[in-house]
Amino acid sequence: MTIDFSFLEKGKKFQAEIFSDGLNADKAATDYKKEIITIDSTTKLKYRLASGGGLAMIIK
Repeated sequence: MTIDFSFLEKGKKFQAEIFSDGLNADKAATDYKKEIITIDSTTKLKYRLASGGGLAMIIK
């Protein structure tokens, strides 16, 4: 899946705290990865979601 952040206000930077499926999320439901990155309206992120997995994000 690709997430397009063009909905964010242009010219501003935001911090995204992301919780996504880890490498073994399809075998272990507790496997996840946490990252904190800077994004803006031009950012596009790609994620692989495990069957029954997911992704959560807090944008500040």
